Amino acid sequence: MIATITPTITIDHLRQQQGERVLLDLPSLTLTGPGCIALTGDNGAGKTTLLRLLCGRLEVPDHGTIDHTVPVEQRLLVDQSPYLFSTHVAGNVAYGLKVRGVARGPREQRVAEALQMVGMSDYAHRPAASLSVGEARRVAIARGLAVEPQLLLLDEPDAGLDEDARQMLQTVLRSLAQDRLIIYATHRRDGLRQVADRIVTLSDGRLVE
Repeated sequence: MIATITPTITIDHLRQQQGERVLLDLPSLTLTGPGCIALTGDNGAGKTTLLRLLCGRLEVPDHGTIDHTVPVEQRLLVDQSPYLFSTHVAGNVAYGLKVRGVARGPREQRVAEALQMVGMSDYAHRPAASLSVGEARRVAIARGLAVEPQLLLLDEPDAGLDEDARQMLQTVLRSLAQDRLIIYATHRRDGLRQVADRIVTLSDGRLVE
């Protein structure tokens, strides 16, 4: 799953509002991969809004532009509390491939590869309902990886995780970022340099220099 293009996002005079409240005000920002970018800031800083805009499926800018080299079908957003279907782990990971009409043989191979990338190969036949919070997040990431996105957006993937689970997630992200652009939002600031190539901080919707 090697990227064939350099993932690049160029933001120009982006402004997003909710009524009179300014959610984002970003005059200029460029995000380039492959690599891992941590998007930090307190709750309400605008991190989730920015991720939804970068995805390109959920929101569009009120003002300004977001230019991508990655087509919209190769961008994926994993929510903070991802929904897993009431089936086994492999069935969850296979969902996006089934929707796209991928044949059974290639589908099973890509499911196995995705689970291996997030360290969940031994969980393929476990019920999704039996997973911990951290395990469920990794399954959601694997489900996204199976469709081979070049831009992977993660909203607070480390929220509620204990230290062991958080370190496991950081190891997974560091490995995955070698051939795609990963942008993940987090309000935690400790240990970011261990996983992120770049840290972008927001405060009240604005970039903190």
